[in-house]
Formats: sequence, C-alpha cells, structure tokens
Amino acid sequence: RSVCDIPVICSMTYMKNNRTLTGVSPQAAAVTLERLGASVIGCNCSGGPAELLAVIAELAETTELPLVVQPNAGLPLVSEGVVTYPLGAEAFAQAMLPFLPYQVQFVGGCCGTTPEHIRLLKMAVQGFVPEARRLERVGTLASRERVIKTGGQTLPKIIGERINPTARKKLAQGLRDGDYALIQSEAEAQQEAGAHLLDINVGTHGIDEVQVMADLVGLLQQGMTIPLCLDSTNSAVLERALALYHGKALINSVNGERASMESILPLAGRYGAAVVALTLDEQGIPETAEGRLAIARRIVAACADEGIPPEDIYVDALTLTVGTDICGPQETLRAMRLIKEELGVQLLLGVSNVSYGLPNRPKINSAFLAMAIAAGLDLAIINPLDEQMMDSWQSAALLAGRDVGAQNYL
Repeated sequence: RSVCDIPVICSMTYMKNNRTLTGVSPQAAAVTLERLGASVIGCNCSGGPAELLAVIAELAETTELPLVVQPNAGLPLVSEGVVTYPLGAEAFAQAMLPFLPYQVQFVGGCCGTTPEHIRLLKMAVQGFVPEARRLERVGTLASRERVIKTGGQTLPKIIGERINPTARKKLAQGLRDGDYALIQSEAEAQQEAGAHLLDINVGTHGIDEVQVMADLVGLLQQGMTIPLCLDSTNSAVLERALALYHGKALINSVNGERASMESILPLAGRYGAAVVALTLDEQGIPETAEGRLAIARRIVAACADEGIPPEDIYVDALTLTVGTDICGPQETLRAMRLIKEELGVQLLLGVSNVSYGLPNRPKINSAFLAMAIAAGLDLAIINPLDEQMMDSWQSAALLAGRDVGAQNYL
C-alpha cells in the first residue's frame, strides 16, 4: 500500500487447526489485513476445499471485504516418486459449492488443480451472484491469535495497567537492567486474572525507550494471547513497536495538540492501529464536558484524514482526582455521554486516577468504574488483580445490559 495504489489481495495458508504456520487465526488475519488496507482477503493451498470451509466461515463473520478461496485438490499423495492429488476436476468443482453461502467473490485452485479443474469450477458457479455481507461496525483489536471486540452492546473490556514503571521502583530498575522477569510475571498474572489487553509503558529515565519497547513487544508476543496497548507519546518508540507487532494494536495515546496529531495519527494509519484520544490540548484539560467534546471532534476529524474509522478511536474524557474537585468525576461522565452520542466513537478511561491521593482507593475506583460503564465505557484501564474492581466490572456490565445472557457474570 505504501508503494502502489492498485488493489492488494492477501491470501494465507492454514493448517488443520485453522491456524497459519505462525499461529495466526482467521479472525486475527481478517481484522489486521482489513485495517492495513487489503482489498480482498482469503485462503489458499492447505488440505483441500473441506479443510478451508471453517476458515472462510470465520473470515465471513469478521470482515465485509471480498473473499477469495483457492484450495489444493486435496493433500498430495506420493507413490514411487509420483505425486498425485485425490480430487479430480469434477469432484473438486462440487467440493467448492459449500463456499457459496458465505458469499465468496473469488474462487480458484492451488496445488494439484489443472485447467480442467478451473473450467468445471467456472461452470459449477455460473450464475451465482455474491451478496454483500453486512456486519455490525464494532471496534476490533487483535493479537496474532485473538480478536477483542468493543463497542455497541459488547461486554466492556479491561486493559491491564500494571506494566508501568511510574511509582514502581522494581519494575523501573528491571527496565534499566534489561531484566524483564517481573514484567513477564505481571503480564501473565493480568491475562490470567481476565485482562483483555495489556498496556505496555516503558517510560523511565536511563534507558533506550525505542529498544526496550521493541524488546518487550517481541518477548510478550511469544507467550501472551491477548492484544497489546502500546503506551507512549514518542513517535519513534511507537513506530518501532508497531512494525514488530503481530496484529492490530492500540496506541496510547494522541491528544488535541497539533504536534501530537501530526506525529501519531499517520503511524496509526500506516500500521493499521487503533488510537486512544485524550481530550486535552495546548491549553490543558478543559473544565467542562463541552470543552472536551470540542477536542474530541478535532481528533476524530484528523483521524478521518488518515483513514482511521470512528470504531477505531477510543476517546478518554479524562478524570482528575475527586480529592481536588468534587464535581470533576461528574463532568467526566457527562463528557463521555456527549462524546458517545455525537461522535459514535469508543470510550476509554483510566479509572484509578479518580482516587489519587485518597485512602482506600479501591472503594472509590470500583464505584466510579460502575458509573463509567453506565455512561457507555467500552475499555477500562484498571488493575485486574484487584478483586473489588473485577466484581464491580462484572456486576455493572450485567446491569448495563452489556453481558448477553449473563454469560460473563455467571
């Protein structure tokens, strides 16, 4: 996409477990490739038509893009040095018909197929006119294995906040020493506790942030299945991390300052990432909900110029501690409602900021989380190891009607 403006078709090979050789799921491939600008996506080669049917089914329920399927004529058979394929031309053409209900637009063949296979396949699908697939537009984030959906009536999701050296001396020292054992254990514990994403922040003095973030992205992708939130305002740090990331990441963050938008948003557009949009600018954080809405409008307009759709924008209406402004949390909640209603974007919040400087912080945090979910919160940056917070999340999501069938609560 960076060197041409003609359509790009991306087709991938899947194994029997419906994963590529490097472990990519069909859903993750669809989410990532669509956001990167592919014009057509699909699958090829593999075992044969039957083996790719489940892959196409996953792709069809994940993306509205046109689909292509080009299977082998079955798995190759080798006898006395001669390679043959089990599906003849007529059998192959018939085996391709189950793909049509998924509204595939392109069909063909890979290993073992011949001009006769393609001729009979063309005859078999003659007259079929694929219908456009229409899917609900929700936010998506992806690791190479797993897709997280946000927005609409989906369950509000959790970003684990604990990989952050601010006020954590041991973690900061580990970053300086190149000892990432604590970070690995924190990542594993948060995923195990129910986090849907991990926020990765390496902002501390005495390190090469570009290299350390790159190291951590590579390391955590080896053992983690959930997507990453790349927490930096440094464009060099983000670009290196995005180039190494296997999936669709979340950038944390951009704000309403012109310099921030000009340096961060082109990266999100190029690397297919979603973005956290902070409602502050050169004048700081507006006191009123209307002021924060105005900044959100500017960022959303700038995102559109980079091809970033509303469902990939996570606006943080920002909350300050209630200890210094008793009305502050209410103004944040009002801003959230205004932003969601007018702009149709996702809502994100660093919940624990509300209790800074006060005793028994989890008591305040858990109550505010419930109020934010009622106001439409889609992504909550919290500590998933805090049982009180997780209890509040489960209960509030259920009462807000965003836990279908109470599956998460039960």
